[in-house]
Amino acid sequence: MPLDPKKKKKKRRTVWLIVLAILVLPWIFFPKTLYYSINLLIDANREGFFDEQKQHEYSATSMENLKALFQATQLYYEANEAMPGADYWMDDLSLYVKTADLKKGEAVKKFVNPRMPAGEGVFGYAFNAALGGAWMENIEDPAATPLIFESKETEWNANGDPKTIQPDPELSGGNQAVTVDGNVVLLRDLFKDTGN
Repeated sequence: MPLDPKKKKKKRRTVWLIVLAILVLPWIFFPKTLYYSINLLIDANREGFFDEQKQHEYSATSMENLKALFQATQLYYEANEAMPGADYWMDDLSLYVKTADLKKGEAVKKFVNPRMPAGEGVFGYAFNAALGGAWMENIEDPAATPLIFESKETEWNANGDPKTIQPDPELSGGNQAVTVDGNVVLLRDLFKDTGN
């Protein structure tokens, strides 16, 4: 038997009063909640949280790319508790590279070294093969251990020994690498103490 219109209207009014009470009563009994809620909304607006995300084409230096790849490696490590495998490191990190502000298809450019001659399938970064699947705790000197570096091997998922597959002759200003602790350095500075 259907509800008559008066009962239906009364039921609808009751539901609205309950919803209103749930939304308003905390602010009446806990006035600081309203103050903090308003401040949170103001801060979020000031930081651009409600702004429309502007997407752009990617343009960066090799140093910026290395830092982005390091951050992706950190996120991967936190999720998997180990470094990515050296043979598929780009495949793994592509899921962790921040891309929300980039146009579709631009994220792959974070894996492309702008200091290398451009070409189809030319990336120019390699992963230190000795670190594939490693645990951070087992790395003796993170500040002196290259993680990802500029490489003469330019294919996707390139990996190897940074001493042997870095560009030779050096790129202008020196071959760059990001260390396990996140600093971008010149490979020659890392290896000068070892005599190689």
